[in-house]
Amino acid sequence: VTQLIQQSENPAVYTKLSCFLPWIAKEYNMGFDAPSEVESECLLSNGDLKDGENAPCRATVSTLLDFEDGEAECIFPFFYNGKKYDECVLFEELEFVFPVFR
Repeated sequence: VTQLIQQSENPAVYTKLSCFLPWIAKEYNMGFDAPSEVESECLLSNGDLKDGENAPCRATVSTLLDFEDGEAECIFPFFYNGKKYDECVLFEELEFVFPVFR
């Protein structure tokens, strides 16, 4: 049995992939038989826009140790490759975003 378990104090954004299948098929010159009606989840957003406001930025849980200790607060400023950062950033190189599991 495969399970996806996610836990975070950071606000997160999710989307329903099936809402974008027609666009993906078009971008890759693929055929796609779209349903006759668009699902309501593809048309309406939901959630609290103020979720996470004024909360400290935290590192996302990515190891078993993180699960035990919880999400550490981010420390700003920090320097990476000689550049100063004052906010959370994605780990990317040459415009390619890397998933980080540490």
